[in-house]
Order: sequence, then C-alpha cells, then structure tokens
Amino acid sequence: MQSPDLAVVPMSRFHADVAEALSRRGEALLLAPNLAERVAALRPLELYLMIKELGLNDALALVHCADVEQIRYMVDLDCWPDGEFSPQELDAWLAAFAPLGPKALAEAFLRVDEEIQVLFLAAVVTVYDLRSEEAEAAPGAQTAQTLDGFYLVEARDKARDYEVPPLNLVDALYRYDMNEGFRLLTAAKWELQSSLEEDALHFRTGRLEEMGFVGRVRAMQLFAPPPKGRALPKAEPIEGAATAPDAGRAELPALYAGALGQPGTLLSQAMAHVFERRTLIRLEYELVRLVGLAVVAYGNGPQNLQALERAAGFVRDTLSLGLEAQGAQA
Repeated sequence: MQSPDLAVVPMSRFHADVAEALSRRGEALLLAPNLAERVAALRPLELYLMIKELGLNDALALVHCADVEQIRYMVDLDCWPDGEFSPQELDAWLAAFAPLGPKALAEAFLRVDEEIQVLFLAAVVTVYDLRSEEAEAAPGAQTAQTLDGFYLVEARDKARDYEVPPLNLVDALYRYDMNEGFRLLTAAKWELQSSLEEDALHFRTGRLEEMGFVGRVRAMQLFAPPPKGRALPKAEPIEGAATAPDAGRAELPALYAGALGQPGTLLSQAMAHVFERRTLIRLEYELVRLVGLAVVAYGNGPQNLQALERAAGFVRDTLSLGLEAQGAQA
C-alpha cells in the first residue's frame, strides 16, 4: 500500500496549463516536428512574445508559419512606436519573408491590413501615372516601370536603405497579382494618408484592447480606489472582452505563465480550484488582459518583455492580496 506521504497529488487544470505554457518556449517549439500545426494553435500575443524573446533572425521559422491574424497582431504590437505607424518597423518584418522569394514576400505583405499596405507604399515610393503626367524623378533616383506600363515608381530617399528594396516589393506584388498591385499603387498615389492612418489605428486599437493594451488613461483606472460609502459594482467581464475565447487555443503566454502560476501564492491556490474548463479559460484570458493593463499603466508597452514579466508578477501579487483580504472578511 502506498504511503500517504508518497501519494501522487493530481495536477490541477490551471497548473497543467502553466506547465504546458512553459513547455512552449520558443526554442523548444522550433524543434517540434509539426511546427506549422503548433504555431497555428498559438494565440497571436504568445507567438509575438516568442519571436521577440528569440530575436527575429532566430525565429524565422515561426514567422513563416504565421497566419493572417497572427501577422496583423505582430504589426499592431511592433510597428506603431509612440502610437504612429512606422514603415521601417514593418520593413524589418517583411525582410523575414524576402529570402523565400517574391511570392512569399507578396503574400506576407497582403496579409496586413489594407490601410497599412497603402500607407507603407505611399511612404516608400513616389508614384507617377505615365498616362497623364510626366515623371519628375530626381537624377540618380531608383525607378522602375510597373509591368502593366501604367506607373513609374521612384524609391523615396528614406527607404533606400530598407532591408526590402521598395521597387522589389512593387515588382513582387505585380507578379503575384497585377490587378492588386495596380489597385494598391493607385490608392498610395491618391488616398488621403491621414484618413488611412486613422482607420488603421482604429482597427489596431480594437485588437490590442482584447489583450489589455489600452490607452494610458484607461489603464490607470486599474489603480483607482473603490468608491467610498457605496457597494462595489457587480463584477463584469473587462470592457472589450465581449466574445468568449476559444477553449481550443492556449491562453497563457509562456512569458506570463511562470509568474502567474508561481506555486504557493493565493492566486495559484485559488486557480487550482477552478475545475470547469470554460471558466478556467475565461479566467486565464482575463489574467492576460490584466497584465496588459498593468504594463501600460506603468508606462511601458508590449515590446518590453522585462516589463511584461514584472507586470505579471504585479497582477499575481495584487490578486493574491485581494484574496487574502477577502478571506479575512469571510
């Protein structure tokens, strides 16, 4: 008969999720035989954090497996420093696909939001319509005529040192889909950039709010004291989390899991008593959003991995303190 001291204690569902998350660290994932399938199962934030942790050059295999949703989140998280779209940052991500050939480069570019596609092209090339205007390219400028003969494109000076030469990208787009290439250059030439950036920012903001990365003013509400003399409002899901997460996809990023699931904390103990799978997935989803809120409230962003880890620890400790206070009142 087995001694009680040696009895195997079954792992809670939450701690199993934590262990599984930690096993998905990028280096281990790169060795997986079914890499594309494993990457497809990751939420966009988790994949982004893995790539940042490894470094873009060492994580190319992960980047190449990213789907449309994952790529759009990567652009959201990495290509808007200080709240403004940065063509140079997008160029760094596109460079990961350039070695795979023109088709892969065009497909990757067409996966980002259409507004971003047009903004990027407008930033890196000047477009001349050969049917109605005379090209006034500067002497010595890098120029090329599009395959349909309608446009002459000139690489802007600030884009000449980009990792993906702008004229190569235009050529790749035309060879992949001439009609789409023509349409994008037409938009880059004529559409109002301020309106495009406003629309792009709107879509980005909505996606980032799902992960807790809201504006600083809203994030600071995390530290607001409870109202005096009034009962606390009924608990509701965090604003922006109207859609229940997919229970078939991982919720806890590996970067957060170690801190949130640290053994011995009251949060860890409480989560271990959540047995219903859908409820657990929902709570993990809200924990991820709380970390996003905390990191923004402290004046950092998702690009700062150390700040994210510290924020995860802050969320763990604060919730544990709240649980302790609740227990004392019981």
